Amino acid sequence: MMRPIETLKKMLSVPRQYSTGLFDFPRPKKCKNRLARNVWRLSSAHPLGIDIGHSAIKVVALDARRDPPCIAGYAIEPRPSLAQATSAKAIAQAVSRATEATGDVAIALPSAATLNRLITLPAGLNDAAITARMQFAMQQALRQPPNALYYDFQPLHDPAADTTEYALTACRRDDLEGPVALLKAAHLNCQIVDSQAHALARSVQIATPKPASNSVIGLIDIGQTTLHLSVLHQQRLIHSQDDALPEQPTAANLQTAVSRALALYQSNPDHPTIERLNVSGGGAEPLINQPERVIDELPLEPVNPLPKLGTHETIDPAAIQADLPRLLIALGLALHASDTHAHWR
Repeated sequence: MMRPIETLKKMLSVPRQYSTGLFDFPRPKKCKNRLARNVWRLSSAHPLGIDIGHSAIKVVALDARRDPPCIAGYAIEPRPSLAQATSAKAIAQAVSRATEATGDVAIALPSAATLNRLITLPAGLNDAAITARMQFAMQQALRQPPNALYYDFQPLHDPAADTTEYALTACRRDDLEGPVALLKAAHLNCQIVDSQAHALARSVQIATPKPASNSVIGLIDIGQTTLHLSVLHQQRLIHSQDDALPEQPTAANLQTAVSRALALYQSNPDHPTIERLNVSGGGAEPLINQPERVIDELPLEPVNPLPKLGTHETIDPAAIQADLPRLLIALGLALHASDTHAHWR
């Protein structure tokens, strides 16, 4: 959960980790996969991921008592307008359709609304020095006063190094308060905040069987108006960008948009070459259904974590398979909400 920057000023006793990253934390020995769960929270309540889209609300509920956790329920509810009352009603209806046992709730901000930086500082700095450097980095990047920002960060320690690298995320307070107000109007509390790119990355990570340590995976997420490209290297998000889609997307102009996004990524000589390209999102159907799913010599692979997670017996397998491309952000958020190392408030 992103904390107000004043938390760091006061140096309250809170874990110094941020909720939007994919990090290799030690996992409990009893956990058979990479998804560690917070054992004291394993009750009948289902952790929820809520993806608040422009045209629909997507909700995924997980049964975190299983190993690995499985999908206990889901819902896709149309969002007729962006008005708060209408949106809150859609959220409440989607949650009630997904589960009757609401647990911790996770939401995501658009990746364009979040700042993600790796900041290297000398090892052994005191809290006051870290405070000053983090504030300076955020103010320089976002051009906002500290009281207008939320932040969170994670130190990536190397005991033998003379420096410490910090993964920092921040957002404008106004960008976060809107979605949180919608949840409150729907009688829900937000426990954790992620970015859409990291939520998608979690779904890809669980769907990918034993990825190579140096693998480079591209993820194309196609929404109603936006194409989002994320790139994972060594299971970490290294690149994220948004591009506008044409008003009437077809397989041909979607291919052009994907090629343009890949070209922009590859124009940086420091970027590693993408080896695989995953595709997701409600607008991805024209690409998924075309006979030759290849773009720039990269095969398009739909993201499918269902064989790893499984579903409750009450869920129609054919229905969720058809809806899966639209559910991946909500699923990644639900996975995060059941994670031991999520930053709770």
